[in-house]
Amino acid sequence: MSDTENKTEVVSEETAEQKAGRQGRRKAIFIVCLVIAVLIFIAHYVLVGSCAPGDEAFTAHDYVIKKLLPQLGNSCLVFSLLWYFGWPMLEKMVSDRKQQIERDIDESTRLKAAAEASMAEMNEKLGNLKAEKDRMVARYAETTQAESVRIKEEAEQTAARLAHDAEVAFELQANHTRHTFELEVVNKAVEKARTEIIHRLEHDSGLRDKLIDDSIASLEL
Repeated sequence: MSDTENKTEVVSEETAEQKAGRQGRRKAIFIVCLVIAVLIFIAHYVLVGSCAPGDEAFTAHDYVIKKLLPQLGNSCLVFSLLWYFGWPMLEKMVSDRKQQIERDIDESTRLKAAAEASMAEMNEKLGNLKAEKDRMVARYAETTQAESVRIKEEAEQTAARLAHDAEVAFELQANHTRHTFELEVVNKAVEKARTEIIHRLEHDSGLRDKLIDDSIASLEL
């Protein structure tokens, strides 16, 4: 419950407790004023006959009876009506205005407190934002450094693997080339030996006959 509601309840309780007393006093004053006004008018109508007729020999006594008493009676009557009927409205208007001012003051106080709380929350968020920014920058730097190390290690591993693959490929190619060369040399040597043997057999009949005999002897064995 807000302060305004508490104050309103207090004012309501005080008004309820004092309302009867105020109304009684106001009514008593109203009746007294009416009685005074009636007495004044009665005195005016009773004493007006003792005054000089018209404006002849207009004395102070005549002025009081003819002018002052009716003015006093009218004043008492107007005051009585204003006091009984106008004063409660004026009092209510002043009370309502006072309560409205108090509510406005309480509302201004509440808005000020809310603004201060919002400002404090905003300052706290700004502080948290700065701390979060620092954490993000540190985390980004750490991640960047780790990623650089990882990329460097992967590059080194890739370079080592490529070098090893190139070395193996080169060795395989060298072995293949050497094997091809050796096979070619052997084929040429065999072809040369065959040509030479054929040539010698064609020109040396004794050697040919010996080879035939050796072949037959090997078959007999």
